[in-house]
Amino acid sequence: MKKLIIIFLVFFITCGPSEEEIQSLIDEAVEQATSTTTSSSTTSTSTTTSTSTTSTSTSTTTTTTIAPVASKTIFLNCPEISEMIEGSKFKTGFQTTFGDNPKKITISYKTNSLDTKYIVLDASDNPNWGKGIRYENYIFDTTLVATQFYFKMAITVEDELGSHSSVCQTGGDIDNMPPFVKITNCPTEILQGETLEVDVTIDATTDDVLYYNWTVLTGTLQDLNLTVSDPETVPKVKFRTKDGITWPVTVRDGEYNISTILEVYDTQGRVTKVACGTRATK
Repeated sequence: MKKLIIIFLVFFITCGPSEEEIQSLIDEAVEQATSTTTSSSTTSTSTTTSTSTTSTSTSTTTTTTIAPVASKTIFLNCPEISEMIEGSKFKTGFQTTFGDNPKKITISYKTNSLDTKYIVLDASDNPNWGKGIRYENYIFDTTLVATQFYFKMAITVEDELGSHSSVCQTGGDIDNMPPFVKITNCPTEILQGETLEVDVTIDATTDDVLYYNWTVLTGTLQDLNLTVSDPETVPKVKFRTKDGITWPVTVRDGEYNISTILEVYDTQGRVTKVACGTRATK
């Protein structure tokens, strides 16, 4: 056994690596040891906190209430007394701008001392009526065959807000009016020796006529004073009398003026006076 160990040692010594080789192995081992790198990976955890904000939105509804509108009426020519003469064109009416829910129009009118008359227009017969619509109606469009001394027309419109009235009136107070007298014939000139004729119409307005009186003046002289009081001749309320007077024009040396005067009295003592002036020429 000892022989084997000795042989092995001899073999190892004689056949093993040289000293330089051993040193080279050692240096290589050291170099590998120092060149070994340890990598450390650091994981950064980012925590995100999500904050949820709840926004409450309040919706406000504003309601605007539009006030109802009333109907309005204007007159299309409310006549003057000068437009109510016999033979003149008489045209009058109204225009209504409807408010909310028009229902009815009532027209009332009165001429002279006659009874009031009515016209009723209903929305059910006028489907085109509505808010903002304009409605026109001429109640009179004619030529007067007689002079009017009083005229009144009232328009009443009924709608959602109630009744609305407008009034057109020409003339005085029909409930306190003296007789109405109109001269229908009055020559401005006449030849001496001819017959002068003056004609009038007399309307009893609110009371009967009691009597009327004719007076004829030539210059400053009173040539005639005639009173008419016959109940069959003087007019009653709502009636008219046509009357007149004739007068022979006296021939004189020169021209002169003739004044024909009529005074009409009613049962209340009210009087209406008219006069006609005529020049008596040669």
